[in-house]
Amino acid sequence: MILDTTERLLVEIGYGALSTRKVAARAGVTPALIHYYFKTTDDLLVAVYRRAANESRAKQAEAFQQGGVAAMWHSVSDRQRMALAIEFMAMANHRPAIRAEISKSVERARAEQQRVIEQELARHPDVRLPFSPLVLTVMAAAIGQALVMEEGVGIGLGHEETRAAMTSLVHRLLATG
Repeated sequence: MILDTTERLLVEIGYGALSTRKVAARAGVTPALIHYYFKTTDDLLVAVYRRAANESRAKQAEAFQQGGVAAMWHSVSDRQRMALAIEFMAMANHRPAIRAEISKSVERARAEQQRVIEQELARHPDVRLPFSPLVLTVMAAAIGQALVMEEGVGIGLGHEETRAAMTSLVHRLLATG
């Protein structure tokens, strides 16, 4: 419940406005209870991040099995997931514990995405990427993040076309049948 509440508040109000008092009030518990389970706010935030990263990895693995490489684009362009990721990225500038978690997690996820793309390319030797599989993982993540950040401040011009173009690109380059 504490982790769920913290995650929701991060997306709703952002990390800058987050406090254990606000989490406690929303969860209907005392701040002391939160600090009983999480000695520091960083401990709480790391726990939220780890849980979200683990869920994301599990969803990505399932999506890869069901939808091949095209699933990568769909996972990194998911609005809710990416909104939370953006909050953590912003937080990482000021919280070394979060920075370390993000670094490990993203590099692990990116390596897995690269591995899946390379496997897909091995099954389709006629397909040639104009860049490395690793570049495709970075491009997809960067575009997904940019769209969600812009949508968060009300920018939408070009977004529908960009989502469609990325979906088409991924399907065309790495058709998974």
